[in-house]
Amino acid sequence: MKFNTKNMRNYIFYTLSLLIIILSSCGGSGCITGSGEQIVEQRSIGDFSKLEISGDFKVLISQSDSFTMSIMADDNVIPHVKQKISGDVLTITLDKDICDGGPVAISLSSKTWNAIKASGAVEVIGESKIIAQDFELDLSGATDVALVLEAARLTTNTSGSAEISLKGQSRQHFIETSGSSTIKAFDFVVSDYRLESSGASDAQINVLNSLEVKSSGQSNIIYKGNPKTIKRDESGAASITQAN
Repeated sequence: MKFNTKNMRNYIFYTLSLLIIILSSCGGSGCITGSGEQIVEQRSIGDFSKLEISGDFKVLISQSDSFTMSIMADDNVIPHVKQKISGDVLTITLDKDICDGGPVAISLSSKTWNAIKASGAVEVIGESKIIAQDFELDLSGATDVALVLEAARLTTNTSGSAEISLKGQSRQHFIETSGSSTIKAFDFVVSDYRLESSGASDAQINVLNSLEVKSSGQSNIIYKGNPKTIKRDESGAASITQAN
């Protein structure tokens, strides 16, 4: 194959342009190396009742009479923790990845908690009992949530390898879980349960009145209690058993 001068110039220009784009994308997304100097920063925030968070965070939540936020992280990492409030939703993200550094821990308090949506490698721990009318958990990735909750209605949606530990009580709990999610809720007493499970998910639940289950794949559901009515639909290698 022969190249004339014009074709050669075009080829060189295309190659250099492609190389610049690749190098720019790599450099632009460079991760942060933590300084090793952990500090705590208090931030002012407005009213919120819902949290959306993604990235690699440890989040401690509580219910109180005020809205507060504090961050503990390496001093050169903290400026990259971004938050904004839109309506009643507090969104927290990192604008750069952390390639090496200490943990990023965030403490939040709110008068009202209605929902938590988390993705990535987020760990959420309730430092106090959360009391709510309607509460929603929407979790994906390797998220890990542990809460003491008292709610009239709880809706839980999980995917990936999310893990949830619940204590407390609710009148109704609707669960939709997929992937390899795990729900540990023997200590979370619910009157009416409705659960849709797929993949290789595991659920341990405690039910008083009614239980409706649709499970597929290799999902495994174990329930405590003696519900008055049980409606079950199993397929694949799914199993539904009563705890001893």
